[in-house]
Amino acid sequence: HLQNVRLGGGNYDLKLLANLQRNPLLSYLRLSGRKLEPAVFLQLQSLEQLVALNLMRTNTTAAAVDSLRRLPRLVSLNIMKTDVD
Repeated sequence: HLQNVRLGGGNYDLKLLANLQRNPLLSYLRLSGRKLEPAVFLQLQSLEQLVALNLMRTNTTAAAVDSLRRLPRLVSLNIMKTDVD
């Protein structure tokens, strides 16, 4: 099972994220360097096992960050260079 996933750059296919919730050991996810669709944030909310999430250089908003508060194990959230003030 995957434990760490790092996607970065600008042209990766967001469809790669569709099955991440099937990886119960996934604890670290990095999505950086591109605009994320609202559906991605809904998918992220289902990844309850995440300990660390890196959304650097994305269009993450304060509302999206607020929606991630429901992740029970999340202890690290990187939102540098995003739309969050």
